[in-house]
Amino acid sequence: MSVFKNIYSQFNLKYLIKIYIIGIACTYFSWNYIFEGGSTSVKIFIVSSAILFPFATIIYDSIIDLLFGGLELRVHIIIFLVYKLFKIYMLFMCTILIAPIGLIPHQY
Repeated sequence: MSVFKNIYSQFNLKYLIKIYIIGIACTYFSWNYIFEGGSTSVKIFIVSSAILFPFATIIYDSIIDLLFGGLELRVHIIIFLVYKLFKIYMLFMCTILIAPIGLIPHQY
């Protein structure tokens, strides 16, 4: 039990809840619309992606913060929303590849 406590202690509770809500939304979308009637292995992939999504997100946010620090971009809101939806869903689909890095304890 202390392993889980150690892993989740690196997250802010508000951030963790927000990311899990986004992960649940991606899971619902994938389960009902993209992989409707999929095999058991696809369903296991979707559920494991939902569980590991915060860890992939923390790695993505760290990389973006490292590369773009305090850079401000002014973009049309429609383009921004399409980008955010695409980014979130692609991150959700690649969670299995990215999340193991996020499971390593970090100091933020």
